[in-house]
Formats: sequence, structure tokens, C-alpha cells
Amino acid sequence: MPKILNTAALIHFNGEAVRRDYNRAVTDEFLEELDPEGWHLVVMNMLHEYEFKGQPPAVRCQIMCKMADTMAPEMVFLDIPLDDFNELKDQSEMMSVKQ
Repeated sequence: MPKILNTAALIHFNGEAVRRDYNRAVTDEFLEELDPEGWHLVVMNMLHEYEFKGQPPAVRCQIMCKMADTMAPEMVFLDIPLDDFNELKDQSEMMSVKQ
């Protein structure tokens, strides 16, 4: 099941990517365009090693992002630390079932 994260988490993980010198992060200008109440869907992910930089493994994610004032999503790539990625909720956990 796809993983999902909110805007606050995406901003946090982007800060971690920059701090750890990962090579997939987004710009501050892009972050400013996100819907502050939005949810973002990880549509593809793969393990990515950073041993040459002395960093633990990360997960390279392609994320469909909900932007402010539009229904048209933007796609980005972001490297998220493996431990943090494993803590993300699955999309199914975030959906409520109506009876």
C-alpha cells in the first residue's frame, strides 16, 4: 500500500535530506507552494545507499504533492531516511470506512 505524509512531515524530511547531504531534496520555493493542510502520496520508492557519505540508508521516493490553491499535483523526488520512511502511515490507515 502507498505511504502518505502531510506537509509538516514533508518539510521535516526535506530538512533532513539537506542536513544529511542527500542528493534528492526540494527547494524552499517549492515547499512554500505546498498546501499547508495537504497530504502527499509516495507513488514510488526504492532503497538508496549513502555509505560513501557515511550516512545510513535512505529511501528514494517519488511523491505526488498537493499544492496550494490547485487540484493539480506536482511530482518530486525526495530521499527520506529509512527509519523515518518505515514509520510513515500507509494510505489505507488514513482512509475512513463509511458504513
